[in-house]
Amino acid sequence: MFRTIWSNAGLDLYVFPYRVTATAPGCGVIDVLPNSTSRDMLGREAVNGLYEYFITKFGPENSIEFQNARNNLIKSLAAYSIISYLLQFKDRHNGNIMYDEQGHILHIDFGFCFDIVPGGVRFEAAPFKLTHEMIMVLGGNDQTQSFKWFEELCVKGYLSCRPYMEFIVRSIIPMLESGLPCFKENTIKNLRQRFVPTKSKRKQHYTLEN
Repeated sequence: MFRTIWSNAGLDLYVFPYRVTATAPGCGVIDVLPNSTSRDMLGREAVNGLYEYFITKFGPENSIEFQNARNNLIKSLAAYSIISYLLQFKDRHNGNIMYDEQGHILHIDFGFCFDIVPGGVRFEAAPFKLTHEMIMVLGGNDQTQSFKWFEELCVKGYLSCRPYMEFIVRSIIPMLESGLPCFKENTIKNLRQRFVPTKSKRKQHYTLEN
């Protein structure tokens, strides 16, 4: 859904959808993410940080391979950041964060979303996961060209979703009766509020940038 929205808007944002095939009530098979590894596994392989991993895998920072991988990271990081905020993905630990052979970040395991949190304790105040090591790959601070491009993609990607608010909401409403614990009384109300429909596009653009 989000990939289609961004494609229609002409935005080069990257997500990797994978299928879940139901095999029985409460059971199913999930697609494997090919040619990818979790951040947790990289840590077990004695990788000190994401920047060091990119250097080792793609070459020095001034190489074309590194720059292409960094661009792929930015496009996918922006996409998953927007989705994580709108759908309120929680529990984004290193076992749920993957990196593929081209440098894209990929998210898996969406058991905690919308209005459910691990242990019932809301401790994740950040709207999405953006770590220091990710920023290091983007140049080390929020003033670099790469980080500015990441911010720009986040703003454009979010704003392009706002006209589709009701379409996204309607796709979720049928799931409210599923009995899944992530759906509460105010789930749809809270979702609509994250689109800030009462703000003009210009005002919301300013808010996001600041």
